[in-house]
Amino acid sequence: WKEGRVLSEPYRQSFETWNEVAKLFRAGMPLRKHRQHFRVYANCFTAVAAVDWLHELLRNNSNFGPDVTRQQTVQLLKTFLKNHVIEDVKGRWGCEDFEDNCHLYIEVVQPRVLTEEEIQDVWRGITLTHLQKTLGLTSLEVVLDPRHINPQNIVYNMTIVNKHGVVTLEDKTDDLPHWVLSAMKGLANWPKYDASQPSYPGFERDVFKTVSDYFYSLPRPILTSEYYKLFVNILGLLQPQLEQVAIEALQLCTLFLPPASRRKLQLLMRMISRMSQNMDLPRLHDAIATHTLMAHMFSHCVLGCKEEMDLDELLATRLVSFLMDHHQEILQVPVYLQNAVQDHIAYLRKVQVQYYCRFYFNKASMINFL
Repeated sequence: WKEGRVLSEPYRQSFETWNEVAKLFRAGMPLRKHRQHFRVYANCFTAVAAVDWLHELLRNNSNFGPDVTRQQTVQLLKTFLKNHVIEDVKGRWGCEDFEDNCHLYIEVVQPRVLTEEEIQDVWRGITLTHLQKTLGLTSLEVVLDPRHINPQNIVYNMTIVNKHGVVTLEDKTDDLPHWVLSAMKGLANWPKYDASQPSYPGFERDVFKTVSDYFYSLPRPILTSEYYKLFVNILGLLQPQLEQVAIEALQLCTLFLPPASRRKLQLLMRMISRMSQNMDLPRLHDAIATHTLMAHMFSHCVLGCKEEMDLDELLATRLVSFLMDHHQEILQVPVYLQNAVQDHIAYLRKVQVQYYCRFYFNKASMINFL
């Protein structure tokens, strides 16, 4: 049979039968360690053991029955060897030199090629599963519209990062302007600033106003209004006994953000966290402590909703304060999630592939065997 031709019904059924036998063999044939010629081979089997096991399988299979002979089983295993379902322990295959003896063979693992869409679906599914479990919900639909989840954002935010875990943008037009980055760096590292910059009383307040004005000028909140309900739901976890749960939930939720938004959030939280802890930084407000000022100042540009009247400023301030205090944990790349995705992708690549179009039996052998 050649690719592109349509099989008649008997031939199609025969191919399906052979594929099913190959899958059963791959799934059930016992593998163990064997020694041969002073060398140990792991996860292999002898030819005679394969004949024993497959012969018993065929005799009890409704498509074959008790009349299947041992020699017919050997013939089928010869076909397995020829078509690379199995190979000998030295990697040889492609012939029909399979005998009912103690020669050692292994199963051939043929990796499944996953599409980019399938890989993204794995990232999306595992991330949402972990979030649902963390929040203790029977369904995420009460707090999240699945249509808003772009798996490409999750993959990008997890993989395209610098050594500190901060997202790096391939399209620099979406990045913070250089002058904003420079101002933020100066505030974060105060009083270590560029000597070429002006220095006068109140200079730090002017720089801070420049940065805050920029963030307030953004066309949409950093956490995006689509996820407003989700983040508000997490605010209910901001209690001492649930602190770690809130951290894990926010760690996952912030992966949904567009990469440019996540980067802005990372850099902003790092700046205001350092500023709130910097005892050398002059007060930026005569009556309000720096930590409180940071939380209030950036609450609206971090969390917002489509209807401004629905925004609870106290809730937004609490969220920014929590993000600021725990940004290193929340905005890092969650290694456990990365490992879970990689393990599942590896598993999918090992899933048994179909062997259709691989077996070449003449009509007589099909009739005789079936």
